[in-house]
Amino acid sequence: MSVQMHPVESSNIFRVGYDEEARELHIVFHKGGTPNPWEYVYREVPQEIFSGMLDAESKGKFFRAHVLNVYEFTKLPRE
Repeated sequence: MSVQMHPVESSNIFRVGYDEEARELHIVFHKGGTPNPWEYVYREVPQEIFSGMLDAESKGKFFRAHVLNVYEFTKLPRE
């Protein structure tokens, strides 16, 4: 099953998505002005964190405060 990715306005984050059933937050970061070829999948993330990221004025600040170093992740090559 493919996760629907949402483009966001951010200098650091390109797209975010959420798999509600698996409780996984998917993030693609910018790298040198272009989308990173890797998708980061953060596990056991509550849906409220995804909603909060979408609503946050600064996606990068929200990510650093609420996701980074909080949830384990896997780095996957993007299709």
